[in-house]
Amino acid sequence: MIALNTGSKRKLLIIEDDVAECQAFSNYIKNRDDIELVGMTNSSMEGINYLKNYRIDAVILDIELQQGIGSGIEFIENLNRQKLAHEPMIVVISNSIGNRLYKFLHSNKIEYIFYKGEQDYSQEKVIRLILSLAPYSDNRNPAIVNIGSEVVNLENEYEKKLSSKINKMLDELGIAEKVQGRRYIYDGIHYLVCEDDKTDTNNKISILSYIACLHKKADSGVYKAIQDAIKRAWRMTPPSELEKLYTAKINYNTRDTHTC
Repeated sequence: MIALNTGSKRKLLIIEDDVAECQAFSNYIKNRDDIELVGMTNSSMEGINYLKNYRIDAVILDIELQQGIGSGIEFIENLNRQKLAHEPMIVVISNSIGNRLYKFLHSNKIEYIFYKGEQDYSQEKVIRLILSLAPYSDNRNPAIVNIGSEVVNLENEYEKKLSSKINKMLDELGIAEKVQGRRYIYDGIHYLVCEDDKTDTNNKISILSYIACLHKKADSGVYKAIQDAIKRAWRMTPPSELEKLYTAKINYNTRDTHTC
């Protein structure tokens, strides 16, 4: 159990048995002034002890811990039994991901998973996601106000209006509701609108990477689905309508799309 100095930065815990992976994270983090590595351990139980003794904002969790003690699954199950005042964001990293594991993580409300075998996987990408989404996962969010036993979400009305406006725009553009790419486009627009007020410019990740992590899909799969949704809309919509709705120039011969 390696405990490091703490300060006012975002507090990070890494539970990983791969020494090279830990070193790569450490090397990247030490050059940043907005996140601090509180500790590293290869033990799921020690990971729980960290959460009991420190206010951890995010945990990078290796799900296998093949050379460590316990497993990421044991850590998650143990975490669910704890009554912590502050619940950290959990980001899972893994050498292999299957449907059963996806279902387990989803059922435990863990949304962010990185597959180490992905061509574009990097420790920087993981850290940037954590910093980019930190304002949304912080349970000290000032937009939630406690009044006695009631919780008043001040952002709820804004969220409804934003969702309605995005969906109306996508309808006008001809993006079919049942097409998977529409969900990705919606999330991308929502991210762009909301991150401006909550995310430091230096910590922003690409829209494509954000959507891929959110839906546990490869970047290439998300990109293709968005392209297909747009191409379908362009085939179904008269050119005269496209000129009114799309501000970018349209190539009527190829109708190429460039997303994200």
